[in-house]
Amino acid sequence: GNNTADLDGNDTVAVGDLGRLAGNWGKRLSSVKINEFMATNSYTPAVSSLDIYTYYSERPSTKAHPDWIELFNDALDPISLDGWYLTDNRDNLQKWRFPAGAAIAAEGYLVVFASNKEQLDYPGNYPFVDYTGALHTNFELSGGGEYLALVRPDGQTVAYEYDKYPKQRGLISYGIGSDGQAGYLLNPTPGARASNIWPGAANSARYLGVVADTQFSRSRGFYDSQFNVAISSETTNSEPGVQIRYTLDGSAPTLSNGEIYTGPISINTTTCLRAAAFKSGWLETNVDTQSYIFLGQVMGQDRPSTEYHTDWGDSRYAADYQMDPEIYEDPDYASDMIPALKSIPTLSVVADVADLFGEADGIYTHPTSESDSWERACSAELFDETGSEFQLNCGIKLQGGASRQPRKGPKHSLSLRFRGGYGPSNLNYPMFAGSRVKSFDTLQLRAMYNNSWIHWDSGQRSRGSMIRDQWIRDSLLDMGEPSAGEGTYVHLYLNGLYWGVYNVHERQEASHYEAYFGYDSERLDAIKSQTAVDGDRGSWNSLHSLTNNAADPAVYEQIQQKLDIDNLIDYMIVNHYGANGDWDSHNWMAAGGGLDDAPWRLYSWDAERVLESVNASKSGGGEPSQLYNDLRQNAEFRLRYADRLHKHFFNGGAMTPENTAARWMKRANEIDLAIIAESARWGDYRRDVHSYSNGPYELYTKNDFWLPEQTRLLTSYFPQRSDIVLNQYRGLGLYPNVVAPSF
Repeated sequence: GNNTADLDGNDTVAVGDLGRLAGNWGKRLSSVKINEFMATNSYTPAVSSLDIYTYYSERPSTKAHPDWIELFNDALDPISLDGWYLTDNRDNLQKWRFPAGAAIAAEGYLVVFASNKEQLDYPGNYPFVDYTGALHTNFELSGGGEYLALVRPDGQTVAYEYDKYPKQRGLISYGIGSDGQAGYLLNPTPGARASNIWPGAANSARYLGVVADTQFSRSRGFYDSQFNVAISSETTNSEPGVQIRYTLDGSAPTLSNGEIYTGPISINTTTCLRAAAFKSGWLETNVDTQSYIFLGQVMGQDRPSTEYHTDWGDSRYAADYQMDPEIYEDPDYASDMIPALKSIPTLSVVADVADLFGEADGIYTHPTSESDSWERACSAELFDETGSEFQLNCGIKLQGGASRQPRKGPKHSLSLRFRGGYGPSNLNYPMFAGSRVKSFDTLQLRAMYNNSWIHWDSGQRSRGSMIRDQWIRDSLLDMGEPSAGEGTYVHLYLNGLYWGVYNVHERQEASHYEAYFGYDSERLDAIKSQTAVDGDRGSWNSLHSLTNNAADPAVYEQIQQKLDIDNLIDYMIVNHYGANGDWDSHNWMAAGGGLDDAPWRLYSWDAERVLESVNASKSGGGEPSQLYNDLRQNAEFRLRYADRLHKHFFNGGAMTPENTAARWMKRANEIDLAIIAESARWGDYRRDVHSYSNGPYELYTKNDFWLPEQTRLLTSYFPQRSDIVLNQYRGLGLYPNVVAPSF
């Protein structure tokens, strides 16, 4: 009973147990294998069974969706995993070590989260174990395919490995099927969750194979004459029964939706071609999308079919799908229309018509619905004439506050959400030139509402520029805040319909903070206009409690550990400079704090009401201004404020007249031609479609409105504004009357 027998050179079993194993010789004794894993996991509203992929992180209010690895012990004895390893690097077999006490039950399962948490600094938490007791590795799994192995305690002997698993799909697991062979599994089975931890479960059957991706004979882009597109899949060359289906209406092709492909498709108009390939019992391809834009036809676009609803949320206000011939036929603009449509990148969003413009379920026809259930699946393609491009499937939501009300705005802001249930968990693309961040889980598509040509107030319409909000973020970037929020411009198309110029920019929440500063987003807080959008308000409220006593030098020392002081100062300077008229009772963001007490940073959000009157002043009453007002009681803070003002307003600083103007012109030059297309799409809306609130109702054009506003800023605003703002600060005692010395 106390003797052991060495059965295979590595594994041992008590001799006294051999009798009860007599009927189980088909099993590998004391053998642990990587049974199943998911390398592309994500929250996706469209998938209803997500609870089995979700764990609650250290804060029960915060859900997380990391990669996971399931181990299975197919022996009749438990096995201690103390000192065993998991790795995704064949050159580093000891990458992540199981902690003391880790074990796997007889014929049992163990789920480990490949969350990369141990790359971060968790004092006293090595290896990292969340509050539920779940283990977390110091690496994540690559959705593109890589090495994965379980290694014995000697750190050299591989117990089980995937030499190089193939490219993974969102919310589809990979592992050992019920037939004993490796492959993509029909159903993920990490097990039923108990106390937020999965015990694991037997694997499902696997797909018999994987249908090769569809290929198109013509690439997405701009066209001006008829052509044919052939669609193929390499699997059709080697396997019978492969069926390619395609759609032209924006919907995703399935085995029951779309036309069966039988030969090349003739394309002679703007077309959004979607295709997928299927074979019974095999894992189908993802849905590929190719948008072919006939620029010469864009100007004549109209409501494509009765599926596109005739109003967008209120029957009193007609939907507007058209371009205005007064612009595109005007001799001042006609020859520039096609160059204008090529002057900035094109972003083509393609989705089921019912999801965008349908009477019952369209996000555009129900613009004030804010639930996650109103996020819709779509394809997003970015392309231009240089060949730069991406295409991936993702989610899309409407964004905005007052601008979502049908009477106030027809052109809505949108948000692209990159989640595993649609496609890749992140967009990995250098979206913003010069930025070190090249991976995004969200991108904002800002339509512009305040100080735009669609606004209900004629004064704001006359100042329409599409630059103000990004100019504020650009100013903060130039002032030295690396995470202020990069941005660029695109022409947006929805199902092939031109929708105007949009500002694409980062969303400054917890994941954004993590991307720039290396903290774990699950342990951070983010606040948007008083409301916690990540984590909670605990740390933020504590900061406010401290600043109430900011005059105390000892308290100020504590504040400097919890708040990036320079960031707050620069944030206040730029909003005071712009005299932000829609701030700061709302329209602000902050991130930091959380379980790691990361330094809080303030972020500009929705700063469209700036650069209006050259003599304006602004003293906000919201939470950022409360911090600023409390801190002004401290002499060291006041001195630091003066230092930052001197840095930015003198000697070529970011807020000198020449640099504030140059920053504006950099963006103006970027969209100088594109604004003509924006004018043709939306410049007539208040005059011809819905004359709401107050007039005059004009035809808003580049020459009559956009350029004159630019001239006003360059000749009357920027040259004077810096001195005016400095004098305002002198009146507050934040900048001295004496001239600073030069050395």
